[in-house]
Amino acid sequence: MEEVEDLKTLIRIIPLWSTGIFLGISIGNFSSLVTLQALTMDRYLGPHFKIPAGTFLLFNFLATVISILIVDRFLLPTWRNLARRTLTPLQRIGIGHIITIFGLVGAALIESKRLHVARTHHLMGQPSLVVSMSALWLVVPLGIVGIGEGFHFPGSVGLYYQEFPKS
Repeated sequence: MEEVEDLKTLIRIIPLWSTGIFLGISIGNFSSLVTLQALTMDRYLGPHFKIPAGTFLLFNFLATVISILIVDRFLLPTWRNLARRTLTPLQRIGIGHIITIFGLVGAALIESKRLHVARTHHLMGQPSLVVSMSALWLVVPLGIVGIGEGFHFPGSVGLYYQEFPKS
């Protein structure tokens, strides 16, 4: 009887787990594309310093770490004091999904702008040439997606520990 209940619990989690997979795939594709985008954009910070394209993902990691710190230390306690209840893991996952969607939409808008600039300057099909657009534009969607991850992934872990059977 216990095994049947455990299986029912796992089946109830599958839809939410699958949305996490779709989100993870989207973030993975975005992360790969960011490096390729940065390679074709102006990465100079001042006259002598050029930011390596592979280091742009650090902005995502930094935003995730900082947002987890802020959410756990400030936002959740403040929410708990004001609303007299805490955010559930499912609510954290939902907030994370929404924020991540906004970040990915921002990334799509930046990519369309980059492609427009490349077409305007006749740079299409010439991957070695640099588009006259700052690669620092990529920091904004990376930060937003990092904030979304700061809500989503800890919420997912909390939900799985809460819902999965002990066995």
